[in-house]
Amino acid sequence: MTVSNSTMTPPIAKPHKLYNLILPISLERRKVLLGYKRRGFGVGKFNGFGGKVEPGETIVASAKRELEEESGIICTEDQLHHHAVLLLETVAPGAEQEKILEIHVFVCTEWTGEIVETEEMSPQWFSPEDLPLDQMWEETRIWMKTMLEVYLSNDDTINNKPPSNTTAVSDIATESKELSSRNKRFVHYVDYRGGMNEQAGEWDPWHGMDTNVLEWTGKTINAWCKEDMMEWASKIRSTKA
Repeated sequence: MTVSNSTMTPPIAKPHKLYNLILPISLERRKVLLGYKRRGFGVGKFNGFGGKVEPGETIVASAKRELEEESGIICTEDQLHHHAVLLLETVAPGAEQEKILEIHVFVCTEWTGEIVETEEMSPQWFSPEDLPLDQMWEETRIWMKTMLEVYLSNDDTINNKPPSNTTAVSDIATESKELSSRNKRFVHYVDYRGGMNEQAGEWDPWHGMDTNVLEWTGKTINAWCKEDMMEWASKIRSTKA
């Protein structure tokens, strides 16, 4: 767990804005599919696929919808594995009215449909060693590497090409690895003081990362209600007050 050493006055609790974010991962190719944002918030950056949770939608239903709209990938809700909650907050001057971004992160390793470029996103495959870190949000550089280590770590036999006579063993290992990966979950809290957005060429309240705390949890993500999350975040803030 990492906490910066700067001090701040704990802010008043803010409302949340719900988002989803999906990482399509190819276990066979050992790569993740990212989207280059072509317009709107985050233009010029690489990230997973996703967007806002619309009124009346469940988080997982919104993730399924956004993934298909932005990439052409079609999957079932059962194929979306819920791994993390990102709590992003800006404490930058003049940004007092900004809501906390509560982003639910999913991974899918099985899907149908044809991957396509859309008006919103240009999909591109990356290995964990070649992520375009300079073109990512500051917190994404941290949690995404953590997430990819869960699925694509080099120290597992499923990532090495097996001898031709061990196909069945490899299949079992792959299934075991994926089932184990589905049970790993974390919560990541970050706050920002404002800074330069290199892609946009201007100051942005969602840059200038300060506090950065990532914590693994044995709870299912659904067990983290908003009150639990904010109690956890408040404890983090109190260490800086």
